[in-house]
Amino acid sequence: TVIFAVDCSASQFAGAGAQSKAALAAEIAAVLALAAIRNDDRVGLLLFSGEPERYVRPRGGATHVLRLIREVLRARPASPGTDLAAALQYLVGVQRRRATVFLISDFLEPLDAARLRAAASRHDLIAITVRDPVDEALPAAGIVTLADAETGAAVEVDTSDPAVRAAYARRVAALDAARAALFGQLQIDEIRADVGRDYVPALLRFFRRRGAAA
Repeated sequence: TVIFAVDCSASQFAGAGAQSKAALAAEIAAVLALAAIRNDDRVGLLLFSGEPERYVRPRGGATHVLRLIREVLRARPASPGTDLAAALQYLVGVQRRRATVFLISDFLEPLDAARLRAAASRHDLIAITVRDPVDEALPAAGIVTLADAETGAAVEVDTSDPAVRAAYARRVAALDAARAALFGQLQIDEIRADVGRDYVPALLRFFRRRGAAA
């Protein structure tokens, strides 16, 4: 059984590129889901934002996978924020049997170690971190107004100031370091996918590594 837990929060639609993180997440989920049914796996879906929003129980077959892809493509957040902990708690409750769970998010929020540990003890968790370049590095664009995609809070920032850009980058780097450490402790694999870059090599490296370890 393979389940895709996909972040559909407002932050997934924020970015500077032509493609959104949400669109890239949907594409990756579609590729993996189609591969799963070719392996006769059952595939399910959990969409989440500030709360679990849509759960589709695992089933097999191309028709079912096409339904899941439509659900991901049409997903829009009904609640503000991003709460991966609530999504994991919900998933542990509804999916009793062990499954391979792909967590697809930008992971720009601190993680709840207890919830993640509980889910990792029940399921095989694989994280797919989807990022836009602006998530990690502010461009030097002068004085701009930045708005939080999830809360609407706005702040005026001088992006031409190197100290501002450095502080921004440090904050994201700290989140990433904490996440990497926690994933390492819990033996959660992570795949990186960036808007505007080919993600296929990263997927192939992951599956080759898994195959070699099996």
